[in-house]
Amino acid sequence: MNKVLREIIKETLTLIGELFASISKYTGRTGSNFLYLAQWKLGLPEWFDHRHHLLNPEKFFTDFWTASADNVIRVLPLGGNLLDLCSGDGFYEYWFFRHRASEITCVDYNKDAYRLAVRLHKSSNITYILDDILRYEPKESYYEVVMIRGAIEHFSRENQQIIFKKAWRALKWGGILLVIHLQVNQKQENY
Repeated sequence: MNKVLREIIKETLTLIGELFASISKYTGRTGSNFLYLAQWKLGLPEWFDHRHHLLNPEKFFTDFWTASADNVIRVLPLGGNLLDLCSGDGFYEYWFFRHRASEITCVDYNKDAYRLAVRLHKSSNITYILDDILRYEPKESYYEVVMIRGAIEHFSRENQQIIFKKAWRALKWGGILLVIHLQVNQKQENY
């Protein structure tokens, strides 16, 4: 292929790529706006649809949302097992942890979050379980990391103690329990 033809192809592919990138940015933002209206203006879900970070980065792509992923990646060994209590939509497990962990178990009682996780974040090494973590009994001494992210504050002190005891029993010797509570003051825009 001669140099002139290669340059023409390169410029054409760049133009097409930029066009689709621009369309994607607009449709992502629009999709996020509609989802946000449905999820937050017409109700208050108990979980956050983390696709908003990718669909509408101008509004939702802040540094705090990756902090909990960083905390897990720092301690989860390659090929380790992870238990996520109150896992929500499975976004973190799919995008941040599935290539690192050999097995991930996600437990959440919210049917909408569970359905979204199963529909959008399937992977052969991720198991989604629809159950109340107060009733769920994890495998004992099995996980290198047990995490509960952004949910512990929804439980009474008595129930928090039940959750912590289950988490400790689920951990392998030397395993790590991560309880991540991110308090964020994020400006909410009205639509």
